[in-house]
Amino acid sequence: MSLKEFAGQLPDFAKDIRLNVGSLLNEPVLNDQRKYGLLLACAHGTGHKPLVEAAEAECASKLSPEAANAARAAAAVMAMNNVYYRFTAPGREPGIS
Repeated sequence: MSLKEFAGQLPDFAKDIRLNVGSLLNEPVLNDQRKYGLLLACAHGTGHKPLVEAAEAECASKLSPEAANAARAAAAVMAMNNVYYRFTAPGREPGIS
C-alpha cells in the first residue's frame, strides 16, 4: 500500500498525520532524498507499525540504505529528545512546562 493510500485510510483522530503525509508527498521544493528521508523519520517517530511499514515500503526504492538508516537514526534521536531528556532534566517533572 502506498503512503498516499495509507494516509487516506487514517481515522479522524489521526487527521493531522493524514494531512501532513499528503502535504509532504506533494512538496515540490525538497529533493527525493530529503522528502523520503523525512517521511521515513516521521513514520518511525510515530511508532505506529502500519505507518512505519507503509513508509519503509515506499521509501525503499527512493533512498539509499545509508540514507534510510540515517532517517531511522534521526527518529531515534527525536524520541530521546522528546521523552528521555525532557524527563531527566534537573528541576523538571513530566508534564510541567
